[in-house]
Amino acid sequence: MKRILSVISYISISIALFFSGVMLDVSPSDLVSQVVRDQKDVDDRDQADDLLQLDDRKDSIDASGDSDDADVQDEPENQINTRYYYSLMDDSERENYNKIQEAIAGEESSVVLGAMDQQELERIFKCVYNDYPEYFWCEHSYSYRNTDEGMELIFDYNCTGSEREKREAEIEKQAGAILAGLPADGGDYDKVKYVFETLVDMTKYELDAPDNQNIYSVFGNWTTVCAGYAKATKYLLDRAGVECFYVTGLADGERHAWNIVKCNGQYYYVDTTWGDPLYQETQGEEMQKKETAYEYLCCSGDLLFRTHTPDTDFTLPECADNSMEYYRMAGRYLESADQNAILEIMKKDIDNNEKQTEIQFSGSDALNQAVAQIDSTLQQMREYTKSQKGKSLGDLWYTYRNNTSVLIVYWE
Repeated sequence: MKRILSVISYISISIALFFSGVMLDVSPSDLVSQVVRDQKDVDDRDQADDLLQLDDRKDSIDASGDSDDADVQDEPENQINTRYYYSLMDDSERENYNKIQEAIAGEESSVVLGAMDQQELERIFKCVYNDYPEYFWCEHSYSYRNTDEGMELIFDYNCTGSEREKREAEIEKQAGAILAGLPADGGDYDKVKYVFETLVDMTKYELDAPDNQNIYSVFGNWTTVCAGYAKATKYLLDRAGVECFYVTGLADGERHAWNIVKCNGQYYYVDTTWGDPLYQETQGEEMQKKETAYEYLCCSGDLLFRTHTPDTDFTLPECADNSMEYYRMAGRYLESADQNAILEIMKKDIDNNEKQTEIQFSGSDALNQAVAQIDSTLQQMREYTKSQKGKSLGDLWYTYRNNTSVLIVYWE
């Protein structure tokens, strides 16, 4: 459900432009070999909906992070720099990584690196690109050529100079206002949940959004695709003091991006894009109401791998723990389609004057069994409501999400 992002707690953030996922194509020249990095996002479908309009409420914070893996200047007090891909490199790779990072921070047009082949260059550049979502002006496409001094990397920037500074100030302003709403004394999970919900509430999935491969599409336009959601998630959580990094791979057979976070010493997957009901609509999901898909908040690999496959070019930590999965923590996870257990959860929701019940099952077999007996379950709920409240429950209807085995029942 696309929640009205605490107009009370957050009196708000303005929105402007729009953000999307593209496949870039760079043509070779006579002198320069061109490398194309295909970072294409999910489907070719558009979906428009109302955006939540919020006003500015917080002065900007300085969060540009123009440094290598240490000694970042003028950063928020709790910020950590999760440079995960830097940690995977040997000393020689790190030397070239640092050269690339410093050149991008300084808006250098190119940088000369040590001798290497195309595959080595691609790996090192990708590490910097993944580790620094704040470098929104640097595209994922680039050129290179061999010189007497070594391999020259030629950058592709989407903006520089005063335009970069203008966009950077807007990003810092909007991100600063969001971070000001972090739950007081919240733990890692509370911060991740807050960022997840905030981005889902404020951002619209739109394939043709401008700047869709960088964070300006979010903080400048509030429309984006998976790359924007995942990079904005990392950008905010870095500044909130939560370890987070950017992950790419396939989801339902399409190129996709998401995150890994660390909460209380354990690693979990987070897919903010798939949490957004607007994204679900573009994928043809039948939705009675707009429901945030909390299954993709701090989930285990067992759940995520039903639909997602990470790229194998980098080693990722195992996300084996499932104790922070949303429905388990909420007491709404069932191993089987036990009708009595389902009824108990629904009765609590009715007694608490809720308008719906959400339950996650262990897998498709349990979900299918719950759906097969749904008419009997709903009839028992009608009888319970009439006996306890002396009135009819009204219309009941249900939907479910196959990938994550979630059943949702609504009533008037």
